[in-house]
Amino acid sequence: MEQRLVPQKLTEVRSPDGTSIACWQAGSGRRLAAVHGVTIDHSCWDGLRAQIEQHHALLAIDRRGHGASGPGPGEYSLEREVEDLLAVLDQADDSVDLLAHSYGGLIALEAALRSSRIRRLVLYEPSIDDDPDFPGVLERVTALVASGDHERAAATLLVERSGVPPEAIDTVRGLPLWPILLRGAQVLPREGQAIIAYRFEAQRFADLTTPALILVGSESPAWRHRAMDALDAALPHSELRLLPGQGHLATHTAPELLARETLRFLRLLV
Repeated sequence: MEQRLVPQKLTEVRSPDGTSIACWQAGSGRRLAAVHGVTIDHSCWDGLRAQIEQHHALLAIDRRGHGASGPGPGEYSLEREVEDLLAVLDQADDSVDLLAHSYGGLIALEAALRSSRIRRLVLYEPSIDDDPDFPGVLERVTALVASGDHERAAATLLVERSGVPPEAIDTVRGLPLWPILLRGAQVLPREGQAIIAYRFEAQRFADLTTPALILVGSESPAWRHRAMDALDAALPHSELRLLPGQGHLATHTAPELLARETLRFLRLLV
């Protein structure tokens, strides 16, 4: 029998620069904040909610420029995103577990260096990699966004960065997800530049004692696996696990598997 999801409660947090950050909460138990990647919003966690919310109060965050959050004033940077997440965490009465995907995982990692409120980390393919093809992909997507062709921009990113088969794009266009992707593609150029500019320095994380689960899809490219191996080696208290048969989009292709791995890890460290 399919479980009906409880409606999420919307709250807003003000970042230090005044940006309104939307947070969607449902469930009960210890709080688990969730940070999405590029071109998406808090709804990327919908497939996990039925399992997660039985054990945790899931707080799904819309990053700036996505969902119900504001775009933010002035020049964009990774630092502003980290400040947004820290502002959300500062509203909690106690420590918070953190689940993050892709660029959201990079934001979570940087926040963990600055906050004592993060109890445990679940990081699904955080964007610390040096994908040799991404600068070219970003250049093409940026040109398409500038020309107003948001549909081709979203499709290019899905195929060339996320590994979605070209023949599946027409199916994706018919999903409720598609309008969210189109909006997300419009802010991708600034986020992509932040990803490209980032350099993972292992020594910065040598003293990070926060327990971390690192997840990587078995079908993800070799450069992602190398990056996750490097992260696992850098973090003092980490566990690296494969998501069998998955690539970068298990949030949508295998949400129950992703939820099971997340809950397994969080139950180990009560």
